Amino acid sequence: MTGFLFGAAIDVVIGELPKLTGTDTSGSNSFQELRSWFGTLGETHGATLVVGVVSLVGVFGIRVVAPRIPGALALVVGGLIASWLFGFADRGVALVGDVPSGLPSFGIPSPSLLLDNAGTAGIAAVALMLIGFSQTAGDARAFAAKHRYQIDVDQESVAQSAANIGSGLFHGMPVSTSLSASSLNDHSGAKTGLASITSGVTVLLTLLFLAPLFSQLPKPVLGALIIEAV
Repeated sequence: MTGFLFGAAIDVVIGELPKLTGTDTSGSNSFQELRSWFGTLGETHGATLVVGVVSLVGVFGIRVVAPRIPGALALVVGGLIASWLFGFADRGVALVGDVPSGLPSFGIPSPSLLLDNAGTAGIAAVALMLIGFSQTAGDARAFAAKHRYQIDVDQESVAQSAANIGSGLFHGMPVSTSLSASSLNDHSGAKTGLASITSGVTVLLTLLFLAPLFSQLPKPVLGALIIEAV
C-alpha cells in the first residue's frame, strides 16, 4: 500500500508539472510524460513559470512558517486576487476557464444501451472497481496509520458502491478517493466527516452561484496546490 501511494503521488506530481511551465506533454505513462515535459522546457512560458514558482514557495512556506494558516485557501484567494490585479489572462497565463454551473439531472441508463455494449461496460466496470478499491484501501489505511485509528475496508467498499450508484444516476464520473484531495483536507486540519459535508455544500454553492469566480484561478496555482498536497 505504501508503494502504491508513493507511486500515485509521483504520477500526480508529474501530471501537474506542465501547469507550472505552461507547456504540453504527451505519453501513456508517467515516465513518458516526464521525458516529454523535459523536452518542452525550452518552450516554457515565462509568466506562467513565475506564477507557478511563487505559488509553490508560498504554499510550502506557509506550511513551515505558519502551519495553522490554511495555506491552500490562502493560495486560492491570493491567486484569484493576483489574476484580477495583474491580468494573467492577458499575459498568456492559462486559467481554469469556464466552470459549468447548474445541478446535474437524474436519469436511469438505457437497458438497451447497456446490453448493446455489455462487453465494453463489463471490462470498464471491473477495471474501475479494481483501481477504485486499491486507491480507497490505500488512502484509508495510510491516513488511519498516520492518525492511529481503525478502518473497516468492507464499510469503505459499501460507501464507495453507494457513491458510484448515485454518480451514475446523476451523470457523474466514477467515484473513488483522491490522494491529492484527501491530503489537502488532512493538511487543512480536517478531523471528521463534517469536512466532507462542508466540501459537498461548497461544491453545490459553486455549481449554483460561485462557478464564474473560480474560472479566473490560474492553472499554475492549482498545480502548486496539488503538488504540495501529495
